[in-house]
Amino acid sequence: MPDYFDTAARQRTERAFATLTGRRWLFGLLYMAEGAPMGFIWWALPTILTGRGLDLATVTALSALLTLPWVFKFLVGPLVDLSIRRGHRLRSWITVCQLGMGLALLPLIGLDWTVDYDLLVLVLFAHACLAATQDVAIDTLAIRSVPPEELAQINGWMQTGMMVGRASVAAGAVALAAAGLETLIVLLLVVLIWLPLLVLHLARPPEHGADTPPAARRFSLLLLLAWPVLPGIWIALTAGAGFEFFTVTAGPLLQELGGTVRHTSLLFGVVAPVGLALGALAGGRYAACYGVRNGMFTGMALVALAVSGFGLVRRTGSISDPFLWLLPLAVIYLATGFLICVSYTLLMRMARGGYAATRFSLFMSATNGCEAWASFVGGRLAAPLGHTGAMLTLVAASALALPALLWPRLLQGSKDDDSSQAEAR
Repeated sequence: MPDYFDTAARQRTERAFATLTGRRWLFGLLYMAEGAPMGFIWWALPTILTGRGLDLATVTALSALLTLPWVFKFLVGPLVDLSIRRGHRLRSWITVCQLGMGLALLPLIGLDWTVDYDLLVLVLFAHACLAATQDVAIDTLAIRSVPPEELAQINGWMQTGMMVGRASVAAGAVALAAAGLETLIVLLLVVLIWLPLLVLHLARPPEHGADTPPAARRFSLLLLLAWPVLPGIWIALTAGAGFEFFTVTAGPLLQELGGTVRHTSLLFGVVAPVGLALGALAGGRYAACYGVRNGMFTGMALVALAVSGFGLVRRTGSISDPFLWLLPLAVIYLATGFLICVSYTLLMRMARGGYAATRFSLFMSATNGCEAWASFVGGRLAAPLGHTGAMLTLVAASALALPALLWPRLLQGSKDDDSSQAEAR
């Protein structure tokens, strides 16, 4: 049996992953490991638990609790930056987190998920803390190892990997749970989380990126609040408002339109992940060719047109079959995937340099904040304006990001859009 870990084999593997194609596969697989447990926890588990008699309030409270580590993951960023300055590798952070994620899920094998509900919550919360930390480390590795002009395409593959992991696990977990095969669900999750670690350690991606000069570290708080952190936080808080309310309430919206459980399963099992993945790949390619700032304007316009088109079709009452409603919903998911990919690329480029982990984790926490406020406001607007009216209002609110996006110095310190466009062409 050949030794895949000898020096020559390792050098060949490192060269393979030093290409754009290699980086696509590496980060796609890492995000698949991140997306697989999300598909179980946020998509499949609520369906399984409600089907076994838990009330909806209890299940949604669990989902909200497990979101908290992601909201507060900006607290992990400074720890990651500090470890980098002390010579530690991001590869080590990812390895420890993913091993811990798998180990944290193994106790689920011995639990009755409804009778032992309190232990279930404890196990999943521990897993969520490790997963949020893993996410910070992977994003920081992308910022520090991927050339700026490639970030858009890499983000497209990262989002695709996440959607593949989410959809495959979500669809499989519901079917396996119905057959009483919970142990197989957990083992499948652990394998999907741990296998990409082999690729990570064979690839050994270089970790570049400028750190903050030693003399400036004492002013770290001022550096974090300086340009471009505050504009990045503002963009993260506002640009996604047009789709955040939609993604949270897509299931109830389909039910309003006459959809059944079968239609909802098709929406979350096929339409949503495929639409988001294809949109992300298209967004990455577009931003690589025409610039990330132009990609933001295009993505926001596409979301506005998709939501407005949906509202127009609904107003005309031209569709009565719930299956046909999946088509305009798929268009919204495509536009959403496009904008998510481009916005993450923009924020990664704004986070480059000193304190990259801290900056980007702040940006990602702000995107979670956008989901929170958009969901809250949209829910309050749905009663007087209707579901579609609330969606259109939040599309208009996303225009609050435009002043920051139009600022000439937005991408100061990284390659500007014109040079990226010229290189791509």
